[in-house]
Amino acid sequence: MLAFLLFFLVGHLFGEEGFGHFATSEEVLLFLCFPVLVILGLLVAFWRPGTGGAIALSGMVAFLVQEPRLWTNGYMLGITFPALAFVLFAVLKRRVTSAR
Repeated sequence: MLAFLLFFLVGHLFGEEGFGHFATSEEVLLFLCFPVLVILGLLVAFWRPGTGGAIALSGMVAFLVQEPRLWTNGYMLGITFPALAFVLFAVLKRRVTSAR
């Protein structure tokens, strides 16, 4: 998943439009939410699953709030799965360790 998101990042930065060309400030904000925050969150999640998952999930939710037509896109919703899995893992791990 991380390689797929890095492909988005590299494709935009080095695509036909030139290096990181954004037409509006809204595009910059969307780009920061997805893929930058999602990539950052998934990288952090390798060491801190709860924190990284929350960062990635918040980036995706912020992106989808700004672009509501993408809520029906299965691919975009599928990208949220790893973030949800990291958050769920952290919650379940905390419950198991606190029960002991």
